[in-house]
Amino acid sequence: MIEMQETLDGGDYCLIGDSILLDRRDDGILLDNSIKTICYILLFGGNLEGNTEIDRKPRGVLYPDYWGNVDFLNDETQQFNSEFEKQLAHTPINSGNLIEFEGAAEVDLQRLVTQGLVQSVDADAIIEDVGKLRIDITVKQPSQTEPETFSFVWNETLQKVELL
Repeated sequence: MIEMQETLDGGDYCLIGDSILLDRRDDGILLDNSIKTICYILLFGGNLEGNTEIDRKPRGVLYPDYWGNVDFLNDETQQFNSEFEKQLAHTPINSGNLIEFEGAAEVDLQRLVTQGLVQSVDADAIIEDVGKLRIDITVKQPSQTEPETFSFVWNETLQKVELL
């Protein structure tokens, strides 16, 4: 998996040097040996405005959904619809809503389990600061003895995600 770096202008790939080699040498695109980039895309790369619909008309109209879902019009289980990102857009960050944030994140991440990429996934939401929600993701991959945990911080004021 190619490692994604948050640049406050969306996620970008990290290019080291001027090469496009896909390995962990001195030059090339930095690879990620974890499942963090996939989780980032599942949580923050889907449809903010609504789920992709099968009936797409007329051609040439901009749709508010994720463009990659066009390949999965007939299979909603494969679509990136980002329930977590929708929850962030419509729910205030406060202690009373932490369970809702965790549930939305787990809905988005559940496809990792159903597709056999991980054995289990868990999300914990924590208020990091005023207007900042940290989501801790813990995944247990079949090839690992210990679970892997990583975090993303949503900055409500800037409407941006920060990778930790």
